[in-house]
Amino acid sequence: MYPFLVPIQVEPERKRFDIEMVTIPERLQATPQPTKLDEDRIRKILQKNHPRQGALEVAHFYAAGMVRKRDERKAYMRMGLVADAGSGFVFAPELAMPDRATADIIATAVLNAIDTAQCLPREIRVDQHEFRTILEPLASELRLAVRMVKRLPAALQQAKEELLALMGDPVPVIS
Repeated sequence: MYPFLVPIQVEPERKRFDIEMVTIPERLQATPQPTKLDEDRIRKILQKNHPRQGALEVAHFYAAGMVRKRDERKAYMRMGLVADAGSGFVFAPELAMPDRATADIIATAVLNAIDTAQCLPREIRVDQHEFRTILEPLASELRLAVRMVKRLPAALQQAKEELLALMGDPVPVIS
């Protein structure tokens, strides 16, 4: 409920206002668009017949590093981060310009982690519904599950904080 000024007509040339409490409807959340899958890369991963073990945890955030091209407005860099849930090992982050789709950043980070680890996870863990929606088509192709968790483990959060500190910012702009 929010106070809202409502004009009331007292005289034709003079308006007065009354305060009414109104309920503002919640903003509709846009449905995230899944990324276009790199079918060739997925096929190559599946052909390698990697063992299936463990889980990957995925995060996305805006980093403190400002990027821009000549004569353009500065913007925050974006990062996709993937960690092995069992060992806490953090794979190389996927760095991106601000205009790159979140779905593409996250899917690329996951595929890079799978290539590096040389194994397919049994599941991918995310802490945001948007990320689950984004990753479901990729997970379906790779025949693994995407699971929502309330909070990602401290290892991934610590890696995020250390990356940001390294870049000169102790906290993420947007988690």
